[in-house]
Amino acid sequence: MFSERWLNISPLRLTLRSRLHIFPRRIDDELWYFVSDPFTNEHARLTSEAWRFLARLVPGRTVGEAWEDAYRAGEDTTITQSNVVGLITALYDRNLLTLTSSGDSERLVERGRRRQAKPLLARMQSLLFLPVPLVDPDRALQRFAPVVRLVFGPVGAVVWLAVVYEGLSTLVERWGQISDASSAVFASPNPLSLFAAFLASKLLHELGHAGMCRRFGGAVHTLGMMLLVFAPLPYVDVSAAWTFPSRIRRIAVGAAGMIMDVFVGAAATLVWADTPAGAINDAALSLMLTATVATVLFNANPLMRFDGYYILCDLIEKPNLATHASAALRIWCQRLLGLTPPAHAEQPEKPHLGLVSFGAAALAYRTFAVVGIMFFLADQYYGAGLLISAILAVGAFSGPLLKIAQFRPWHRSHSDRRGSRMWLIGCGAALTVMGLALLPVPDWISVPAGIEAHDATQVTTKIDGRLVTILAPRNKMQKAGTPLLQLADPELALELQGLRIQMDRTTIMERRSLTEGGADLEPIRQRQRALMALIQQTETDIAALVVRAPRDGVWVAPNVAGRMNGWIERGTELGQMLPSDGFRLVAMVSQANSARLARQAIDEAELRCAGNAGDVLQVIQLQLVPHAIDRLPNAALGSSGGGMIAVSGRDPSGSISMEPVFRLDGQIIDRTAPWLYHGRSCTAHIALPPRPLLSGWIEHAKQFLQRRYQL
Repeated sequence: MFSERWLNISPLRLTLRSRLHIFPRRIDDELWYFVSDPFTNEHARLTSEAWRFLARLVPGRTVGEAWEDAYRAGEDTTITQSNVVGLITALYDRNLLTLTSSGDSERLVERGRRRQAKPLLARMQSLLFLPVPLVDPDRALQRFAPVVRLVFGPVGAVVWLAVVYEGLSTLVERWGQISDASSAVFASPNPLSLFAAFLASKLLHELGHAGMCRRFGGAVHTLGMMLLVFAPLPYVDVSAAWTFPSRIRRIAVGAAGMIMDVFVGAAATLVWADTPAGAINDAALSLMLTATVATVLFNANPLMRFDGYYILCDLIEKPNLATHASAALRIWCQRLLGLTPPAHAEQPEKPHLGLVSFGAAALAYRTFAVVGIMFFLADQYYGAGLLISAILAVGAFSGPLLKIAQFRPWHRSHSDRRGSRMWLIGCGAALTVMGLALLPVPDWISVPAGIEAHDATQVTTKIDGRLVTILAPRNKMQKAGTPLLQLADPELALELQGLRIQMDRTTIMERRSLTEGGADLEPIRQRQRALMALIQQTETDIAALVVRAPRDGVWVAPNVAGRMNGWIERGTELGQMLPSDGFRLVAMVSQANSARLARQAIDEAELRCAGNAGDVLQVIQLQLVPHAIDRLPNAALGSSGGGMIAVSGRDPSGSISMEPVFRLDGQIIDRTAPWLYHGRSCTAHIALPPRPLLSGWIEHAKQFLQRRYQL
């Protein structure tokens, strides 16, 4: 009920400015009063209790006298000293109050200076989210009012629907191409191109808010740049929408940015689909991705104070939802811990379950976002980024912890159940930590693996040619020398025919030289020998157009049918000759897991394959190759082939891993399973000795910091 800052506020003589526009609005069966300054575009939303108190601030009366009047009227329980301090501070910061004496002015100016002298931590944290107003777009919006009404009216809605429909149709029809192109963009991104596209989509997003607000008569006086983690992003102030009596209009202003994002994404999709590869095509793809990703991940998310949050507040008619939810969560935690607020704080009501749930979800997402920003800063700026990340973490989490720390344990006069609850929670926490640190639990690792046959021999071409015929059935046993494939190269036949004609001419020249005495016989015979060698080589090349089995075995060629009538270069692999039995395991182990395997004497594992998960194969004689590699033995193990190992987007074969891995070999005991075949990707489960969970978490954290920051 009482406030420590009451002595600074109670002697002041304040009143609301005469130029303010004030109108009531009922929200969720509760009466609110909206205060708006048309000159400064500042707004405030007041409860009915706060408005009744402000009505008592007539000229010549101090804040303390007004509160005493409210106290005598029995309103001290609804408008406490803490509420009055917060109310006066918020309204004065928005320049909605005027002073009636010079002494009060000097006192408030001095108090404002003390409030602006923020601690170093708060000042450094504010640099990460620094708004910089640039221009006042209201005059321009008024000048182009007909265009604004056209764009954000029925005609604009029809155009929007048509473009979005065509964009969605194109997206569905060419989903495969868009997915591949998007993967390539994020696999090898161009930071400048992506940031330029994001900046353009964000500017259009903010202009959508401004246009919709102006369309309904709201003033838009601020368009600027927000330095969000040192990245300049446009922002616009449409707080005038708070004064709209229509909830539909407020929701429309909040959704206008996302509506613009959808339109931009659809238009960019159409441009991408109708332009050839080049700068315009790449720019359209980047704009399409950034507009849609920003809408889905950020703006539409109600757990962050962006568009989705304000739309939700208007839908459920719950102003300041995040503040109420955070307070409800804090009260629930305090009551769970058996804590009570300090004497000067107001007594909270019982928290609503929905508010507690929303507050918990928002806190979890905010924690996730803060941790993501911390890692981003540490990755981009390293030493300075680590320092800024620490400041951001302290600023984000110190406030809630300090608020909880202000609450004290329940007094002994309260029920003994409160003290028992604290002891129970403390003992439970201690037992949990001890269990995590001491109790061993089963431990294992799962690594991507592939099946390889022993002594597999590649079937390759010895000459260039066009694949025209498959001569032998695949996946069947073939003898060495059996014709497998037929290539064609008409130029070889023409070349052989030309060489034979030259040989015939040379033979005629030889006979003529013999009849004339043989003076030039030796050069002619040297030419004959050279032509004979060329003819033999050409005949060998023509014979090599028939690809034969290099050895006995099962001919496996899963991709050869897709290369029919295509040009095949010399040395291209077109399949493999495999023995009828004898398979081994080839697994890829990350650097973190390789250290764990190297410390343990692990000799066996279990193998499971997709589609046959119920069938388990035993693998023995595991051997970890102590040399890191970056080329996968099987492209199916990489992410481009459906595997779990991230591969480089610049490698067309999809077998170059993003980071070095270690090879693990093993022998498969049951070699007669019908679903065993060369090149199949599986997962190997390797059991490790049990260990406590806490030690595993600490080891993972150390490996992460060492791998990412070399700490």
